[in-house]
Amino acid sequence: LDLTAETINLNSGTIDTGAGNQTFNGNVLLGAATTVDGADVTFNGTVDSPDGFVLGTDTSPVVEKFNFDGSGRTTFITGIAQGVGTGLAFDSAGNVYTGENGDDLRKFSPTGVDLGLFAAHDAVGGRVLGLAVDPSGNVFTAIALGSGSQDIQGFNSAGIELFDSVDLEPGANGLDVAIASNGNVLLAVSSGKVLEVNPLTGALIGTFVSGLTGTEGVDVDDDGNVYVLNNTGGVNIKKY
Repeated sequence: LDLTAETINLNSGTIDTGAGNQTFNGNVLLGAATTVDGADVTFNGTVDSPDGFVLGTDTSPVVEKFNFDGSGRTTFITGIAQGVGTGLAFDSAGNVYTGENGDDLRKFSPTGVDLGLFAAHDAVGGRVLGLAVDPSGNVFTAIALGSGSQDIQGFNSAGIELFDSVDLEPGANGLDVAIASNGNVLLAVSSGKVLEVNPLTGALIGTFVSGLTGTEGVDVDDDGNVYVLNNTGGVNIKKY
């Protein structure tokens, strides 16, 4: 299909080309529930959606930068491998880490220059959903392996693997990671728990919190308070 002038309006659903290539030369308006999935999907025309998200000329993920008040939107990073870009974290020097191609990690300089592949993960079908960097520059990833399985992986500042721990919480996906004030890693899993993990070995220390409905995010402020994004059908944030 080669659309040279027409405008396509998609309110929901998936643009799926399977193993084939797809070129859209006309304008494309994507609804909020629309996703793009396939090999070599190319958009040569204008691609936009009601919330203002612009894909540009292809479907490669980008990192956008805003001023503290939400103004001044600019494209900060391009060059993330085509696929699903997930997870975002900064080290103390201002370098940026992001997931790409599912479960690989890519590193960018503080000015957005591509520094290359930081680390590759060998999980089949895995997807990075959370990233965190500790004060020493060690990088930790929460990876959903699908079908109720999770992985947490640690790398030192040079990208050398420290550990790779699978299924610390059987039957749950790994959704996010954060660094606790004591240096341990907090892993949010889909079973309604936040686990505490040894940052050197990946061993499970214990359960930091349990009994939640859907722990989809975790973060720690400068005072050591822990915030958990809990999906209860609505969304609420719990503080510990």
